[in-house]
This record gives sequence, C-alpha cells and structure tokens, in this order.
Amino acid sequence: MGKLNFPPFAFATRNYHCGRMADGDELEEILHFRRDTLETYFAQTKQTVSPVVRAVTLVLSPFIKWMLLRRSEPYRAYKTRNEKLISRFFTEEDKAEMKV
Repeated sequence: MGKLNFPPFAFATRNYHCGRMADGDELEEILHFRRDTLETYFAQTKQTVSPVVRAVTLVLSPFIKWMLLRRSEPYRAYKTRNEKLISRFFTEEDKAEMKV
C-alpha cells in the first residue's frame, strides 16, 4: 500500500493488546517466531505478493486507508474530542499534544 502515512492519533498508544501469551518464551524456543523485525516481515511478505496484487492494492490504498481510519476507535475519539475515550487510548503526553 505504499508508505504508511496515517494521521497522528490514528492508533492507540496505550491499552492495546497484541496477544501476549503466558507460554510465549517456550513457544519461541520451539518456533523461533520472534526473530524477525517488522521490516524483515514486510520484505518477506513483499516477495510473496504478485506484482498484479501490489498494483491493485496501490490503486485501492486511499479507500483502504479511509476504511481503516473509519474503523479506528482511537482516531474517532481524537476527532470527536471524546475525553473519556482519549484517556483510554492515549498517554498524558499524547493528550497534551492534542491540547485536550
């Protein structure tokens, strides 16, 4: 989809969950799933996606971005100035930057 250029506060900076597992260290010893960075993941994924799919994605990326922002509860909280939700999703530093 090209360069990530979402607006500020599109994603939460606190109280988000990424599936931390209690036995994650044991799983890492078996599967070695933590060895890659986000950059290496994107590089590997890019190699498996056909040029046609990449071209279609590039054309559709503005719509996809719009749809993702529409579904982003943190971004909606920021845009509507919902202080309760802003406190749930963002740090005090973020709130100061938002001037809330």
